[in-house]
Amino acid sequence: MINFRIKIDDKDMLKALKKQTATLEVGFWGDMYEEIDKGFYAPYGPQSKITNKARWYGPRKAISVAEVAMANEFGGKNRPPRPFMRYTCEKRSKKWRKIIQDLLPQYADNIKGLFEKLGDVCAEDLEDVIRIWTAPPNAPSTVKKKGFNDPLVDSGQMMNSVHWRVE
Repeated sequence: MINFRIKIDDKDMLKALKKQTATLEVGFWGDMYEEIDKGFYAPYGPQSKITNKARWYGPRKAISVAEVAMANEFGGKNRPPRPFMRYTCEKRSKKWRKIIQDLLPQYADNIKGLFEKLGDVCAEDLEDVIRIWTAPPNAPSTVKKKGFNDPLVDSGQMMNSVHWRVE
């Protein structure tokens, strides 16, 4: 699972929500990403006995969307990091705070309902960032393989697998 959590730390908001607790998680879990070369996302591949260098071989295996998201977020051996989740939190948190402030009077007795509204917005923001992410660009070999240069989109499965839940 790779996700981020929304926590309210504003003292005035907490007074209004004093007896309620809820956590909003936005991210990836459970879904499987089909036909991905697990070696591409693993930090180390199987070693060749002849050259002692990593090589990727064997059948393609399904891995979780969370693993793909984490590999993109933090990078790997031959992949630069593309911290799209941290970027989304950093750039959109003021917007989310404003939404909480604006909706709080309507949802003062239903923090879970407020977080459900916020979950939709957070998921849309994360999907939007995945869609528009450009730096660093794909390697020329990746562009040739994919047919386009969109670093976080291949089949669109990761972008379409953003979930949220309130507990």
